[in-house]
Amino acid sequence: MYQTGEFTYQNNMVNNNTAVWIKRCVEEDTGSLSIDVIKLATFEEETWKYDTDKRTSLRNAWKRINVPIVTINDMVDQIVEFDVNNIPVTYVGDIRYNIIPDIFEPDAIVDVLGTQRVPLFAGDYIWKTAKDKIVTVERKQLENGELLTCLFHARGVHAKGNLENTLTTQCKKMDQIADIKFLLIEMGNFQVNSASGYIDLPRYSRWNAKKQAYSTEWSYKWVDVQKRLTSLADRWGVKVWYTYDGAYTVDDLEQIRKYLNKPTHSSETAISKPVIVTDVESYNSKVQSLCFIEGFGPKISDKALKHFGTLRTAALANEAEWLSVEGIGKKLATSAYEYFNNDYGDK
Repeated sequence: MYQTGEFTYQNNMVNNNTAVWIKRCVEEDTGSLSIDVIKLATFEEETWKYDTDKRTSLRNAWKRINVPIVTINDMVDQIVEFDVNNIPVTYVGDIRYNIIPDIFEPDAIVDVLGTQRVPLFAGDYIWKTAKDKIVTVERKQLENGELLTCLFHARGVHAKGNLENTLTTQCKKMDQIADIKFLLIEMGNFQVNSASGYIDLPRYSRWNAKKQAYSTEWSYKWVDVQKRLTSLADRWGVKVWYTYDGAYTVDDLEQIRKYLNKPTHSSETAISKPVIVTDVESYNSKVQSLCFIEGFGPKISDKALKHFGTLRTAALANEAEWLSVEGIGKKLATSAYEYFNNDYGDK
């Protein structure tokens, strides 16, 4: 479904360009310039020095890539590819205002974001909030089995010699560099067997050794998936965000960025971790979405969805309409209304 940015990545490697985040610029008494940068592929910090002649080359390079630099502070928070001589060659974006994607993110998402791919040390997307917090987002797909593979298949060995799954490794890396970490899950087309609880992915079959045949049913239960996600949320502080599929990913990334940039909001607990839904017969992704409202569990969420019919109707409901839902009192009604209006809407 997606095409990766592998070609862009290969070009960057051939050209030996390095994507960096410019953190600080200081003009010395001697007239030289010091620039503190972070290499995004490794998140290592370096300080580059520019004498008078090299400052001229730097100034001309900014003009070539059409970036208006009036003062040295205009360079701060810019994401730029530099050559081996530490001269800018390609402008990527501003980490305060742009969502920066990893090199392997799909064209369908990157083209809409309007920023160039760069190699990232951790996560598939990175940006900085208005409160100077670093945000990373790791994107996983469920319908093609990627999430299940990353959650249950071990890859790599940590210090104690035990195997750990890929997603744990990725969350640990995000925790090293980011203040706020998200796991964005594209749900897509999947089902849960109401009798066994196992996940069925209609669009993706794999070899089932037990049945000795290809099957779309995987040997993992949805409840176990959520338990592992909850474990990651508890251990590494990762916030889990569900979206339907890739068509909604850009909108959700922007929604997260807007949410985190608000000067004040009621609580981040509404999106802090997934709620385990054990009733697989009534489970669907819309019920799971309502579980992110503070104080809402799967039973209340299921009742609310049945009452309103659609998520859109629920999102547009006022407090009085929320109060008409069976089992919802004043506190939960206020929580639901604020979730859709204060946290995600414009004030």
